[in-house]
Amino acid sequence: MSEAKDVCEQICKVDKINAEAWLMLGMANKELGLMDAAIVALESAATLNPQDAFVQNEKGLLLAQAGRYREAIDAFKHALGDAPDPATVFVNMGVVYGLMGQPILALEALDQAVRRNPQAPTTHIQRSVVLGMLGQHEEALNAAKQALKLNRYDLEGNIRYSEALVGLERYDEALAAYGACLAIIPDHFPTQQRVVEICRKATFDSPSAAHYELLRRAFTWRHVNVQDMASFAASVFKARDGFLNQLETVLSDDSQNLETHLEALRGLATEHRLYFEGVLAQNLLEDARLELATTGFRARLMRFLWVNRKAFDADIPASIELTLFGLSRQCFNNEYLWSSTEAEEQLLLPLLGEVEAMWNEFPGGVISPALALSIWMVSLYRPLHAVLREKSEDMISAVIASAYLKQILKIEYTEYWEEQRIKAGIKSLTPIAAGVSTEVRQQYEENPYPRWQSLPPVESVSPAVSLGRLFADANIPSYLDQPMQILIAGCGTGRHSIQTARKFQASHITAIDLSLTSLAYAARKTAELRIENVDYFQADIMALGQLEKRFHIIESIGVLHHLENPLAGWRALASLLVPDGLMHIALYSQIARAKLTFARDYIKQAGLGNDAASIRAFRQQVLCAPEGSALAEVALLGRDFYSLSNCRDLLFHVQEHQFTLLQLASSLDELGLDFLVMEADPWTLEAYSRFNLADPRGTDLAGWHRFELEKPLTFAGMFQFWCKKR
Repeated sequence: MSEAKDVCEQICKVDKINAEAWLMLGMANKELGLMDAAIVALESAATLNPQDAFVQNEKGLLLAQAGRYREAIDAFKHALGDAPDPATVFVNMGVVYGLMGQPILALEALDQAVRRNPQAPTTHIQRSVVLGMLGQHEEALNAAKQALKLNRYDLEGNIRYSEALVGLERYDEALAAYGACLAIIPDHFPTQQRVVEICRKATFDSPSAAHYELLRRAFTWRHVNVQDMASFAASVFKARDGFLNQLETVLSDDSQNLETHLEALRGLATEHRLYFEGVLAQNLLEDARLELATTGFRARLMRFLWVNRKAFDADIPASIELTLFGLSRQCFNNEYLWSSTEAEEQLLLPLLGEVEAMWNEFPGGVISPALALSIWMVSLYRPLHAVLREKSEDMISAVIASAYLKQILKIEYTEYWEEQRIKAGIKSLTPIAAGVSTEVRQQYEENPYPRWQSLPPVESVSPAVSLGRLFADANIPSYLDQPMQILIAGCGTGRHSIQTARKFQASHITAIDLSLTSLAYAARKTAELRIENVDYFQADIMALGQLEKRFHIIESIGVLHHLENPLAGWRALASLLVPDGLMHIALYSQIARAKLTFARDYIKQAGLGNDAASIRAFRQQVLCAPEGSALAEVALLGRDFYSLSNCRDLLFHVQEHQFTLLQLASSLDELGLDFLVMEADPWTLEAYSRFNLADPRGTDLAGWHRFELEKPLTFAGMFQFWCKKR
């Protein structure tokens, strides 16, 4: 293709009016991913032969891909003048009108396409998309059915059929329909991700065997965030025959002998392996009833293992290892948030000294089952790095026979010591101010936020293609076509910085945070994923105004509202933007977070601090509160209630500001920033477009404010939006 491009360029140099050569040059550049050069070449071909429908259509597609939607529509209109296949051109017009936020015009174009060629599945699929945008979900379902009549095994047709069912809130049918999509392409990530989103959003009152099977399959998917299925998983297991009864009663009868107890444990582990290996090991448990049942089981298991330790001197049964693995991973995942009884702590105290001594004095060889069991028991209540002195990874691999225990030690112990070494090499860009900045830093040193293990795949794309959607017109900043400087202000543990680096591989990412512990976690994961275009620094946003470096894009997600003066911090960041530079910001909503008032008032009146012990004590009061009481309702605040760092962030943070959208509008104006677009899930965007038909692109903050007043939990997470420097 590169050779073809060179030949075409040579021809165009000596024969500047050869329309076919310009066309071929444009197509070669398109194949090579050189979109701007491809557009220039096709524009030359179109100027020389404006009646060539193929050239105009291809030019329109490229312009649309670059976010130049109005120019794309003009090209398609030219293509219609002499198009041998006008239906295809009308489909392309319909898609672009949809991207422009003009569904009525999109539907008109697609209706024209259907009239000209009713046998094209793609046309019916796109009609279904647009009808969904208009909230006409029954009609969208019918259009998708029409597409499937023409091609039953078309993936996009099946996806649209599933989406229409979601729009109609027929979630069980939608999940079954998405199952058909996965039968066509089992590892299709967008479909897997959509299934997870549905499970996160929907409520299933009577989960069935089909739901259990779906959950089982989801835990085999490599890239989705199964944490989004936590509530779904809890509902599935609470509805599973005999599960809660087994979990709450196994090991509770002291009159039973050892073999009877072992048989009961084998039954629990075998029948509900997915709970321990999936729900507990790979997720945060997000359900009060299951937490109480599981912590009760942990206490009984601890007592059982302590009393019968000598029975496992030769071997630890596989069923016990499985349950220990799930419990240990869950306790690490939730940062040892679960409360323990005095009886458990009394059993634990001698174990701590015993394990530390045995580990430190270990001479080599393979460790005994007795020491392994003691390590397992400690790991249910304490981070292993706090008990076990550092040893080399090779030694650990050699001395641990259990694959489960090796995994525990890698994640909960080896990686910790690796991060301690990384910490020493992280450079500082600015000093950390005394006061709020120092207090916030200390919070995240103790609880780096969030801990994560895997990321979804990200396709490397041109920033112009990815971010062109932010602009309603063709006024896309030219720097988006070049390698850029991007600042992630408050990168935490690196999820955001890593995804940005993977997406924009030609650009350089500077990622900063107050917390060295968070930065070390981020740097370790970045190296693990072999990403080389990110540099991590410790810095205070409030002091960044002194930097000489300038950035094309600055992203600060969930950070500014923790500053002593958010507007001053935002101003410091805005001063680092190049002209027309972009900002991606996320801030807490005052309206959405009003739901936290009761819990925060209760914490204040109880005189609780924000240390781990106070958080555990408060949560235990919530979990044990009478059902239906205001205190018990705190457990329904969502996933942030179910890990130590999240709960601290939610209810015990040392500094938090909240905003209304009207305040944001005023702040943007004061800072010389123009609002571009609100980021939200498809359900929210669709609901807003119906609520405010006069704002198809969703750029009216006053309109969004009115929408939020009617639906106060719309931004329960945060406002997320893009803006541009004037």
